[in-house]
Amino acid sequence: MQEDHFYDKERSAFFLSAGIGLVITTLFVKYSFGNPAASLGIETLGNIKTYIISILLWLISSSGIYMAFSKILPSKGKKGISFALAAVALMFFAYMSREAYRFMGEGSTTKTIIRCVAFMLATVLVYSLYEERCLFILKGFILAGVVFYFARVWYLNCCYQNTYTPWSFGMMYNIYHTSAYIDTIGDIYYGHPFVGMESEVYGHYALLMILPLKIMGADTKSIGILMGSFAAISYVSIALALHLSIKQFIVKVASLATIGVSGILAVSMYWQSYPHRLLFPALTLLLIAVFGRIKKFRTVLFILGFIMTTSALIWNFETGILCTIAWSICGTFALGKKLPKIVNLIISFIATVVVSSGAALAILNIYNHHAGGKAMSFMDLVGYSFTSGFVSHQASPVPIGNLEYVHMVILCMICALWGLWKMLIKGESSSKVMTALAVAVFGIGLATYYVNDSDGGPTIIMIYLIMAAALAASGVDRSVDLYSLIKKGLCAYACIVIFVFGAINWEFRLNHLNIEPTQAWEYDSFQAFADDVDSRIAPDTVGGGYGTTALFLAMGRDRGTDDFHFNFEEVDGSEHFIKFWSEEVEFEGYECIDHFCYNGTNFGYFEKIHDESSEGTDA
Repeated sequence: MQEDHFYDKERSAFFLSAGIGLVITTLFVKYSFGNPAASLGIETLGNIKTYIISILLWLISSSGIYMAFSKILPSKGKKGISFALAAVALMFFAYMSREAYRFMGEGSTTKTIIRCVAFMLATVLVYSLYEERCLFILKGFILAGVVFYFARVWYLNCCYQNTYTPWSFGMMYNIYHTSAYIDTIGDIYYGHPFVGMESEVYGHYALLMILPLKIMGADTKSIGILMGSFAAISYVSIALALHLSIKQFIVKVASLATIGVSGILAVSMYWQSYPHRLLFPALTLLLIAVFGRIKKFRTVLFILGFIMTTSALIWNFETGILCTIAWSICGTFALGKKLPKIVNLIISFIATVVVSSGAALAILNIYNHHAGGKAMSFMDLVGYSFTSGFVSHQASPVPIGNLEYVHMVILCMICALWGLWKMLIKGESSSKVMTALAVAVFGIGLATYYVNDSDGGPTIIMIYLIMAAALAASGVDRSVDLYSLIKKGLCAYACIVIFVFGAINWEFRLNHLNIEPTQAWEYDSFQAFADDVDSRIAPDTVGGGYGTTALFLAMGRDRGTDDFHFNFEEVDGSEHFIKFWSEEVEFEGYECIDHFCYNGTNFGYFEKIHDESSEGTDA
């Protein structure tokens, strides 16, 4: 065995810096949670600040330690360092593998043994088959079949939107949350300006939906078809990005299947997460993977990417800003070789954020000016969801321990540190390197959503956890050295993550089978209900509160109000208005003259009371 099989200065510096950075971060987190009231405690800083400090601490400390070790470590002859590194790394990955396996639950001894054997066999298959080029056509058909199957499943699980179905499956499927998403779509479709209220908490996505809705017709059925299509497009984009980034067939199939079931958990019925917060990150990942594959026209492709990042910021700022950060990675190579790569990266980041944000804000202001609204500032682009009041309202205590987000952060940080090392030190710009960095940006970035509101569940970060695991699992090779042994330990841990979450979420692929019997696709009966309401109300009727947007879209009417919640000030003065769930409320100056009910959802029809004596005097 050659000397470099036992010791390599650069790789030793990298592994040491990443490991020490993790130790420093772990100590900070333990201190913060152990002393919550201290100046650096979790209660003092808050969930998000503590999380951001932890990530930056790992990144900055690892970078500084790497630069120090790359200078002070001897060039050769230190086998003990490599042996110690390998031993510590393997123990760490063995521990993390055990923690990942614990998500399976205790189970019976027989099942536990079978599962462990299955994991080991799967890992062996990864090592033994990843370089084989036989059965190329068959593998292609299998991959295409997996992608088509789960794209269809995602479509079916997201394409329904009968707001009034009695279906109770899924914590987030209710009239409150579905109305919250479509209200702003109805407002913008009928030419209302953006007003910055809670209905825009998820971004200004409605502006990008006007054209397809003008073609298809604006009703809940069309919106549902669009959302199902966005979900399918997101899955296909992720699948293609992984296909371009990794070689191992077994890893591709396993990770794509696990992603397929991890994106349709019960809580994912919440459109605001899937596909809303996934669409543009998925498209960005695909474009970055393509950028990593091509060598020509990179500058042109980088500039064209600004169209995507601008659209992403309009769609939803929190994912849009992550798209701009991820896309700025491409500028490291698109801006040429005259400047150091780190300088190119900084210039690219600033240019991407400034140009994309400026373009997005300009487009929104053009629309708002045309719609008769106010000029929009940068904070209007950022949106309601970033206000301190909203963040505090959504916050819940973040748990610590063996949880999905901990595994996601570890795997994404491994991708980030490895990707930066390969890109800035080694000068590599392959699809795998670029995708690893992008996955780290999206995984770590969107985890702030979970960290602030952990009660919402880990669904929003699961896809990036599996993608990071897939990239880590693909790092195997057939080298015979200590560093390859470390990679094999990481691969074993990553494979267990993929198979564990695939196994525990597998039945969720059948969720769509529960939809049809619950009338979630019964648009014809809902349309008949809307037509009946339309025939019984005055032409000047406005609507306020939950559920009215879906009803007014079906009637082909503008509901005439902007606020997501019912606001009496918006309807006061109108001759007639409809309000959700009206039996137990009264409004001064109005009387309820009719009721409408569909599948247990009630609406009241109110008419303004006129003083007859005043009318006679005026006459």
